[in-house]
Amino acid sequence: MGRGGRETWWSQWPVAILVGLGALSMVLTGVLPLLVFALLAGPGNLSSGTDLAPEAGPGIGIRIAYVALGIALLAIPAFVVWSARRRLLGFLLLGLIAAVLVMCWGLAMLGIL
Repeated sequence: MGRGGRETWWSQWPVAILVGLGALSMVLTGVLPLLVFALLAGPGNLSSGTDLAPEAGPGIGIRIAYVALGIALLAIPAFVVWSARRRLLGFLLLGLIAAVLVMCWGLAMLGIL
């Protein structure tokens, strides 16, 4: 309970779920390009020159790292909901800032930002 026996407005379930969904939508903007690149950028997909000889794409290590990073970034919305329900406003704001940074990074990867 907050001061005076009342819950703070950001720690109520509907607000926490909505904030978590907003953070999820921001994080998905950065996760989807990572996963698409990891799935589609295999060796032999790139061609160079006029003879269309395939050149080596990114290795399997970087593709696994991108998938692992994408899965790790999906923890941000869960952290946002957790911190909202625990009434930890500072951590909630840090989680939202992290979600915004991931969104900006994803938009830069897509060539939008």
